[in-house]
Amino acid sequence: MTTTETHFTPDREREFRLYIIWKSLDHTMSTKLFEQLGVTDELILEIADLKTQKDFGKKYSIDQKTMTNWNKQIKVGNIAPEYKELDWRYWAKQLTGRMASAVAREGIKTGNPQHFNSWMKYVEREDDKSTVKLEGWEGLADLIKGADKVLEEHGETI
Repeated sequence: MTTTETHFTPDREREFRLYIIWKSLDHTMSTKLFEQLGVTDELILEIADLKTQKDFGKKYSIDQKTMTNWNKQIKVGNIAPEYKELDWRYWAKQLTGRMASAVAREGIKTGNPQHFNSWMKYVEREDDKSTVKLEGWEGLADLIKGADKVLEEHGETI
């Protein structure tokens, strides 16, 4: 016997999806700032300047009662799995490229081993420090040269 899970199904699915994303945003950040940080996702840019729930409701013609119900459904987790993936990581993933550049810049500037370890762990996928194989300093030098080239291509310098 199989059981079927039922989840809350909103009448206005697009607006509900936008609302979940909107709730996860840092409301002190504007559309302009998101764009400056490299965010290109149209959904995020569409809602980034909405600072309050009232603003959201006004833009999408959604009454307070509906949003209160949505909040309850979200809080208890009675939403479909695809909606649960719309947390802060949805918009934060848009910043990953910028963050990787910042880690590289700081690592090159300071020589802090934490930056190097993070780079190796997440970029080179080397979790175990004892298995990292660098051929002398040439590997690090090539990494630095490559990072400098990327920065130059984007009009930035160290």
